[in-house]
Amino acid sequence: MPMSILQSILVFSLSGCLSLSTCSTESESTDADRLKSAIETSSELTLNEVLSKKVKDAYVFCQYNNWEDGVARGFSRKQFYSINNNVHRWETYTALGLIPDDGSSPEVVWFAPDEISACPPGSNVALTHLTGDDRITVTAEPVEFADGRAPLVRMLHYPTATTTNKQ
Repeated sequence: MPMSILQSILVFSLSGCLSLSTCSTESESTDADRLKSAIETSSELTLNEVLSKKVKDAYVFCQYNNWEDGVARGFSRKQFYSINNNVHRWETYTALGLIPDDGSSPEVVWFAPDEISACPPGSNVALTHLTGDDRITVTAEPVEFADGRAPLVRMLHYPTATTTNKQ
């Protein structure tokens, strides 16, 4: 007996739920979500104030980052964009790499260029080393894109951090 369209949708929906860890409509907020939300709503923050896990070390990754620099700092190769696996993001996205104090796996949080920039134009912050308690200042500045848009982008500034190595 053939399945009705409604039965097919129900089976498809249930199989999708089985492949996910949860089917709840209220998803648990991740540290990446918490960080992005804090950047969007704050003018100043520390990683340890915002994230659920304490951060031992953090690094700033700018456009055209070299994945080898990330691997040398304890991150996985798979966490980085490159010219070979998403050239658009490699050329435009910036990130903060987070190394938790509890020994759990490091995470790289990538930011879309029209929302947040970990590397403000004209700054030399590539591979800047941060601790979880370093103060990060957030400003909103218009950025003009090739398509003519000029959205306000949240820029991250690191007044007490030091650059460890040029990217």
